[in-house]
Amino acid sequence: MKNIILTLIGIFSLFTSCVDEKKQKIQDQEQCAQNKNIEFKYDSLTLKFIDKYKNINLDKAQVFHIKKGQHILLSHKLNQQDSQLKIKNITGLQTTDTLEIKLPDNLNFKLYNFKNTPYYGGKNLLGCSLGEYMIKDKKIAVPYYDILNIY
Repeated sequence: MKNIILTLIGIFSLFTSCVDEKKQKIQDQEQCAQNKNIEFKYDSLTLKFIDKYKNINLDKAQVFHIKKGQHILLSHKLNQQDSQLKIKNITGLQTTDTLEIKLPDNLNFKLYNFKNTPYYGGKNLLGCSLGEYMIKDKKIAVPYYDILNIY
């Protein structure tokens, strides 16, 4: 009888701790989403072209940060072999801003509706960083820290 009671207490404790963890994760997500300034885990943002855009010529690519109607040209480093543009020291990106990538042949991409999400070390919240964005009206989760896939 004593073993049954101890087992039930253990199950109850485990259940309540799982509920508390879920509540905490929801609170963390809400806290990160409220931050209008987009945070980055590293000091750069990588735009990675994949699928049908993997072998596109990025030599003449231009990247603009559109903020309150102003177009700010961002400097970037090209890695044509990996179909990537790397933007160093991107600052001031907010949830309401847009990144526009202009490529030759009138091929343009707009990334918008940025959102911070929590990141963890073990079970501990370490901070918030860019976790979601939209392109072509499709919401995309950031697969790796500060790498945005374009497809």
